[in-house]
Amino acid sequence: KPTMSGWEHKMSPKLSAKMNECLLPYQRTAVYRMIHHKKLINATAMGGGKSLQSLCALMYYYRKNRSRDIIICPSYLKNNWCNEIRLWMNEEHLDSVVNIKNAGKKKIDDVIQTLKTHRGIIIISYDMLANVSKHLDTNVTFDTVICDEAHFLKECKTKRFKSLSPIIRRGSQIYLLTGTPSPNRPKELYSLFSLIHPMTFFNYRTFTDRYCDGHFDKFNHYNDRGYSRLKELSYMMTKLMIRIRMEDHTDQLPKESRSQVII
Repeated sequence: KPTMSGWEHKMSPKLSAKMNECLLPYQRTAVYRMIHHKKLINATAMGGGKSLQSLCALMYYYRKNRSRDIIICPSYLKNNWCNEIRLWMNEEHLDSVVNIKNAGKKKIDDVIQTLKTHRGIIIISYDMLANVSKHLDTNVTFDTVICDEAHFLKECKTKRFKSLSPIIRRGSQIYLLTGTPSPNRPKELYSLFSLIHPMTFFNYRTFTDRYCDGHFDKFNHYNDRGYSRLKELSYMMTKLMIRIRMEDHTDQLPKESRSQVII
Protein backbone atom coordinates (compact mmCIF):
# COMPACT_ATOMS: atom_id res chain seq x y z
CA LYS A 1 0.00 0.00 0.00
CA PRO A 2 1.23 3.53 -0.69
CA THR A 3 2.36 5.63 2.24
CA MET A 4 0.88 9.11 2.43
CA SER A 5 4.28 10.73 1.96
CA GLY A 6 5.12 8.44 -0.97
CA TRP A 7 1.83 9.23 -2.64
CA GLU A 8 2.21 12.99 -2.18
CA HIS A 9 5.78 13.09 -3.49
CA LYS A 10 5.73 10.54 -6.31
CA MET A 11 2.21 10.03 -7.58
CA SER A 12 0.10 13.04 -6.73
CA PRO A 13 2.13 15.49 -8.90
CA LYS A 14 1.51 13.32 -11.97
CA LEU A 15 -2.28 13.37 -11.57
CA SER A 16 -4.85 16.07 -12.19
CA ALA A 17 -6.20 18.15 -9.32
CA LYS A 18 -9.61 16.50 -9.67
CA MET A 19 -8.11 13.01 -9.50
CA ASN A 20 -6.25 13.89 -6.32
CA GLU A 21 -9.35 15.46 -4.84
CA CYS A 22 -11.74 12.59 -5.57
CA LEU A 23 -9.68 9.40 -5.18
CA LEU A 24 -10.84 7.32 -2.23
CA PRO A 25 -8.30 5.38 -0.14
CA TYR A 26 -9.12 1.99 -1.68
CA GLN A 27 -8.83 3.55 -5.14
CA ARG A 28 -5.42 4.97 -4.29
CA THR A 29 -4.29 1.50 -3.27
CA ALA A 30 -5.54 0.10 -6.59
CA VAL A 31 -3.80 2.86 -8.57
CA TYR A 32 -0.58 2.21 -6.68
CA ARG A 33 -0.71 -1.49 -7.59
CA MET A 34 -1.41 -0.70 -11.23
CA ILE A 35 1.51 1.71 -11.42
CA HIS A 36 3.85 -0.57 -9.50
CA HIS A 37 3.12 -3.78 -11.43
CA LYS A 38 2.44 -2.11 -14.81
CA LYS A 39 0.44 -5.10 -16.12
CA LEU A 40 -2.68 -6.13 -14.20
CA ILE A 41 -6.31 -7.18 -14.43
CA ASN A 42 -8.55 -4.70 -12.61
CA ALA A 43 -11.75 -6.39 -11.49
CA THR A 44 -13.11 -3.66 -9.25
CA ALA A 45 -16.86 -4.10 -8.86
CA MET A 46 -19.22 -1.98 -10.95
CA GLY A 47 -19.36 1.56 -9.64
CA GLY A 48 -16.00 1.26 -7.91
CA GLY A 49 -14.09 3.48 -10.32
CA LYS A 50 -12.19 1.21 -12.72
CA SER A 51 -12.12 3.94 -15.35
CA LEU A 52 -10.77 6.52 -12.92
CA GLN A 53 -8.13 4.12 -11.59
CA SER A 54 -6.88 3.22 -15.06
CA LEU A 55 -6.78 6.87 -16.19
CA CYS A 56 -4.73 7.71 -13.09
CA ALA A 57 -2.24 4.97 -14.02
CA LEU A 58 -2.18 6.25 -17.60
CA MET A 59 -1.58 9.81 -16.38
CA TYR A 60 1.33 8.69 -14.19
CA TYR A 61 3.21 7.41 -17.26
CA TYR A 62 1.91 10.06 -19.66
CA ARG A 63 4.48 12.23 -21.45
CA LYS A 64 3.03 15.11 -23.44
CA ASN A 65 3.78 14.93 -27.19
CA ARG A 66 5.63 11.65 -26.63
CA SER A 67 3.24 9.05 -25.19
CA ARG A 68 1.20 6.79 -27.44
CA ASP A 69 -1.68 5.34 -25.44
CA ILE A 70 -4.72 3.35 -26.53
CA ILE A 71 -8.07 2.51 -24.95
CA ILE A 72 -9.77 -0.51 -26.53
CA CYS A 73 -13.42 -1.07 -25.67
CA PRO A 74 -16.76 -2.17 -27.13
CA SER A 75 -18.06 0.38 -29.62
CA TYR A 76 -20.92 1.47 -27.35
CA LEU A 77 -18.46 2.57 -24.63
CA LYS A 78 -16.23 4.85 -26.71
CA ASN A 79 -18.21 8.01 -25.98
CA ASN A 80 -18.28 7.08 -22.32
CA TRP A 81 -14.48 7.01 -22.29
CA CYS A 82 -14.39 10.43 -23.94
CA ASN A 83 -16.60 11.71 -21.13
CA GLU A 84 -14.39 10.10 -18.47
CA ILE A 85 -11.29 11.72 -19.94
CA ARG A 86 -12.98 15.13 -20.04
CA LEU A 87 -14.08 14.65 -16.44
CA TRP A 88 -10.76 13.57 -14.92
CA MET A 89 -7.83 14.69 -17.04
CA ASN A 90 -6.24 18.10 -17.38
CA GLU A 91 -7.43 20.47 -20.11
CA GLU A 92 -4.03 20.30 -21.82
CA HIS A 93 -4.48 16.58 -22.53
CA LEU A 94 -7.86 16.82 -24.23
CA ASP A 95 -6.51 17.98 -27.60
CA SER A 96 -4.47 14.79 -27.90
CA VAL A 97 -7.50 12.47 -27.61
CA VAL A 98 -8.77 10.81 -30.80
CA ASN A 99 -12.00 8.81 -30.82
CA ILE A 100 -11.86 6.58 -33.90
CA LYS A 101 -15.30 6.17 -35.39
CA ASN A 102 -16.46 3.12 -37.30
CA ALA A 103 -15.00 3.71 -40.73
CA GLY A 104 -15.91 2.48 -44.18
CA LYS A 105 -13.36 1.16 -46.63
CA LYS A 106 -12.48 4.66 -47.85
CA LYS A 107 -11.43 5.78 -44.36
CA ILE A 108 -9.56 2.64 -43.26
CA ASP A 109 -6.28 4.15 -44.44
CA ASP A 110 -6.87 7.14 -42.17
CA VAL A 111 -7.46 4.84 -39.20
CA ILE A 112 -4.26 2.91 -39.93
CA GLN A 113 -2.26 6.12 -40.26
CA THR A 114 -3.64 7.42 -36.95
CA LEU A 115 -2.68 4.20 -35.18
CA LYS A 116 0.81 4.38 -36.62
CA THR A 117 1.60 8.02 -35.92
CA HIS A 118 -0.68 9.65 -33.34
CA ARG A 119 0.87 10.97 -30.14
CA GLY A 120 -1.69 11.02 -27.37
CA ILE A 121 -4.68 8.84 -26.47
CA ILE A 122 -6.56 6.78 -29.06
CA ILE A 123 -10.00 5.34 -28.28
CA ILE A 124 -11.02 2.50 -30.57
CA SER A 125 -13.41 -0.46 -30.57
CA TYR A 126 -12.29 -4.07 -30.42
CA ASP A 127 -13.82 -4.80 -33.80
CA MET A 128 -12.27 -1.83 -35.58
CA LEU A 129 -8.80 -2.57 -34.22
CA ALA A 130 -9.16 -6.23 -35.16
CA ASN A 131 -10.17 -5.22 -38.70
CA VAL A 132 -7.02 -3.14 -39.26
CA SER A 133 -4.60 -5.18 -37.14
CA LYS A 134 -3.15 -6.99 -40.16
CA HIS A 135 -1.92 -3.62 -41.46
CA LEU A 136 0.03 -2.85 -38.27
CA ASP A 137 3.52 -4.28 -38.08
CA THR A 138 5.55 -4.89 -34.94
CA ASN A 139 6.92 -1.34 -35.04
CA VAL A 140 3.50 -0.04 -33.96
CA THR A 141 3.65 0.01 -30.17
CA PHE A 142 1.76 1.77 -27.41
CA ASP A 143 2.85 2.91 -23.98
CA THR A 144 -0.31 2.32 -21.96
CA VAL A 145 -2.95 -0.11 -23.23
CA ILE A 146 -6.35 -0.16 -21.49
CA CYS A 147 -8.81 -2.89 -22.46
CA ASP A 148 -12.28 -2.22 -21.09
CA GLU A 149 -14.74 -5.12 -20.76
CA ALA A 150 -11.70 -7.36 -21.14
CA HIS A 151 -13.85 -10.49 -21.00
CA PHE A 152 -14.40 -9.75 -24.71
CA LEU A 153 -10.97 -11.40 -25.01
CA LYS A 154 -11.57 -14.42 -22.79
CA GLU A 155 -11.55 -16.94 -25.66
CA CYS A 156 -7.99 -17.32 -26.92
CA LYS A 157 -9.03 -19.30 -30.00
CA THR A 158 -11.19 -16.54 -31.48
CA LYS A 159 -10.18 -14.37 -34.42
CA ARG A 160 -10.55 -11.27 -32.24
CA PHE A 161 -8.05 -12.52 -29.66
CA LYS A 162 -5.55 -13.69 -32.26
CA SER A 163 -5.73 -10.34 -34.06
CA LEU A 164 -5.43 -8.13 -30.97
CA SER A 165 -3.15 -10.06 -28.62
CA PRO A 166 0.14 -9.12 -30.39
CA ILE A 167 -0.79 -5.42 -30.25
CA ILE A 168 -1.82 -5.57 -26.60
CA ARG A 169 1.24 -7.53 -25.50
CA ARG A 170 3.56 -4.91 -26.98
CA GLY A 171 2.24 -2.33 -24.50
CA SER A 172 4.60 -1.09 -21.81
CA GLN A 173 1.68 -0.91 -19.37
CA ILE A 174 -1.36 -3.15 -19.83
CA TYR A 175 -4.55 -2.79 -17.80
CA LEU A 176 -7.40 -5.23 -18.43
CA LEU A 177 -10.68 -4.00 -16.92
CA THR A 178 -13.55 -6.36 -16.25
CA GLY A 179 -16.54 -6.43 -13.95
CA THR A 180 -16.80 -10.23 -14.24
CA PRO A 181 -13.58 -11.56 -12.67
CA SER A 182 -14.95 -15.00 -11.80
CA PRO A 183 -15.26 -16.96 -15.03
CA ASN A 184 -17.56 -19.92 -15.54
CA ARG A 185 -14.50 -22.14 -15.95
CA PRO A 186 -10.80 -21.66 -15.09
CA LYS A 187 -9.79 -22.06 -18.75
CA GLU A 188 -11.27 -18.60 -19.42
CA LEU A 189 -8.53 -17.04 -17.27
CA TYR A 190 -5.76 -18.23 -19.57
CA SER A 191 -6.29 -15.65 -22.29
CA LEU A 192 -6.18 -12.66 -19.91
CA PHE A 193 -3.20 -14.06 -17.98
CA SER A 194 -1.35 -14.63 -21.26
CA LEU A 195 -1.85 -11.00 -22.29
CA ILE A 196 -0.17 -9.56 -19.19
CA HIS A 197 2.42 -12.32 -18.61
CA PRO A 198 3.05 -14.11 -21.92
CA MET A 199 6.42 -15.49 -20.76
CA THR A 200 4.71 -17.40 -17.95
CA PHE A 201 1.42 -18.25 -19.64
CA PHE A 202 2.54 -19.22 -23.11
CA ASN A 203 0.91 -22.62 -23.59
CA TYR A 204 -2.81 -23.28 -23.33
CA ARG A 205 -2.46 -27.03 -22.83
CA THR A 206 0.03 -26.60 -20.01
CA PHE A 207 -2.40 -24.25 -18.26
CA THR A 208 -5.47 -26.44 -18.72
CA ASP A 209 -3.64 -29.63 -17.76
CA ARG A 210 -2.69 -28.00 -14.47
CA TYR A 211 -5.73 -25.91 -13.56
CA CYS A 212 -8.61 -27.36 -15.58
CA ASP A 213 -8.09 -31.08 -14.99
CA GLY A 214 -7.26 -31.32 -18.69
CA HIS A 215 -7.45 -34.87 -20.01
CA PHE A 216 -8.54 -36.95 -22.97
CA ASP A 217 -11.90 -38.65 -22.49
CA LYS A 218 -12.89 -42.10 -23.67
CA PHE A 219 -13.64 -40.69 -27.12
CA ASN A 220 -10.12 -39.24 -27.31
CA HIS A 221 -11.45 -35.68 -27.11
CA TYR A 222 -9.51 -33.24 -24.94
CA ASN A 223 -11.64 -32.07 -22.01
CA ASP A 224 -10.57 -28.70 -20.51
CA ARG A 225 -13.84 -27.85 -18.77
CA GLY A 226 -12.90 -29.03 -15.28
CA TYR A 227 -11.18 -27.65 -12.20
CA SER A 228 -7.92 -28.55 -10.46
CA ARG A 229 -5.38 -26.93 -8.09
CA LEU A 230 -7.90 -24.23 -7.23
CA LYS A 231 -5.95 -22.94 -4.21
CA GLU A 232 -2.90 -22.36 -6.38
CA LEU A 233 -5.00 -20.68 -9.06
CA SER A 234 -6.68 -18.49 -6.46
CA TYR A 235 -3.29 -17.40 -5.14
CA MET A 236 -2.15 -16.46 -8.64
CA MET A 237 -5.30 -14.40 -9.10
CA THR A 238 -4.43 -12.34 -6.02
CA LYS A 239 -1.08 -11.48 -7.66
CA LEU A 240 -2.37 -10.77 -11.16
CA MET A 241 -5.72 -9.20 -10.39
CA ILE A 242 -7.18 -6.35 -8.35
CA ARG A 243 -10.51 -7.49 -6.89
CA ILE A 244 -12.41 -4.81 -5.00
CA ARG A 245 -15.90 -5.46 -3.62
CA MET A 246 -17.86 -2.36 -2.76
CA GLU A 247 -19.33 -3.93 0.38
CA ASP A 248 -15.80 -4.09 1.83
CA HIS A 249 -15.35 -0.32 1.57
CA THR A 250 -18.70 1.19 2.53
CA ASP A 251 -16.98 3.26 5.23
CA GLN A 252 -15.09 5.15 2.51
CA LEU A 253 -18.05 5.89 0.25
CA PRO A 254 -19.95 9.18 0.31
CA LYS A 255 -23.07 8.97 2.45
CA GLU A 256 -25.39 9.36 -0.53
CA SER A 257 -23.82 6.22 -2.08
CA ARG A 258 -24.86 4.21 0.97
CA SER A 259 -28.39 5.53 1.37
CA GLN A 260 -31.10 2.89 1.56
CA VAL A 261 -34.42 3.10 -0.22
CA ILE A 262 -37.28 1.12 1.32
CA ILE A 263 -40.28 0.39 -0.87
